Amino acid sequence: MKSDFDKLEILTYLSLISEKIEFFKLGDYSNFLKEAANICLDIDDIDYFALALKLNCPIWSQDRDLKEQKKIKVYTTKELVEELNI
Repeated sequence: MKSDFDKLEILTYLSLISEKIEFFKLGDYSNFLKEAANICLDIDDIDYFALALKLNCPIWSQDRDLKEQKKIKVYTTKELVEELNI
């Protein structure tokens, strides 16, 4: 990816974003990986499902395949906008 930002600007933006995002280590949700693997059809998304199980929260994704399961609510952008009345 190319950008007109210099390294300092990128680091500044990353720092600002990091203040608003909570990061989780694998150990924080590893107890839910097995259950997530049974729910999620896409191996690349198992971590997201495991964290959603841990936090008891929905997932925001445009991947319609993720909606094929019934355990975790998956919102598309359109559905999320409607839900939040934005």
